[in-house]
Amino acid sequence: MKINVSIEQNSLERAYKLLKHINGAFEHAVAMATNRTLEGVRTDAVRETAGRYFAKSGDIRKTITVNKASAGKLTGTVVSRGGRRKLSQYQLTPKTPQAGRKKGFKGAVKRDSGLKPLPHGTFMMNTPNAGYVLFIRTNPGRGWQNIKHVVSPSIPQIVKNEETVKIVEMQARERFEKRLNHEVMRILTVLP
Repeated sequence: MKINVSIEQNSLERAYKLLKHINGAFEHAVAMATNRTLEGVRTDAVRETAGRYFAKSGDIRKTITVNKASAGKLTGTVVSRGGRRKLSQYQLTPKTPQAGRKKGFKGAVKRDSGLKPLPHGTFMMNTPNAGYVLFIRTNPGRGWQNIKHVVSPSIPQIVKNEETVKIVEMQARERFEKRLNHEVMRILTVLP
């Protein structure tokens, strides 16, 4: 997920003018505002993604790390990392194979699309390392070369949804402006 937050230069200049007479205060205020914004970016990304996809908020949050800013380094990052997931970790019915079931499997990753039937030839197998995994037969006949694993997107892939990124960027911009003003006022009120 790449989010670019453009900050109005006026607010930074105003903060600098108010704090320039205090040694290191401007950098401290910017770092604190940045860190609160980064925490908010993570929260917003989790909320927006969980609202659009069949992914649990806790699972999304586990993939996101925040690297904070400091007075010496006024930048921070929010990074989502993780591998592909099984369709059953999103939405799949049934979640385990059922003897005699003729209907087949239905699944979905996105909430707005609803459950859709998976192609004919989809079957589930219990693997020793990954548990129940979906496969689809690509060619007739037996053998591993005739089947392929049904994969779903990773959490980092769904977090970087265009709509999600747009909303998170807008909220981050607003949050940073508000937090910077708050930090400047906090520093100024502490002074005798």
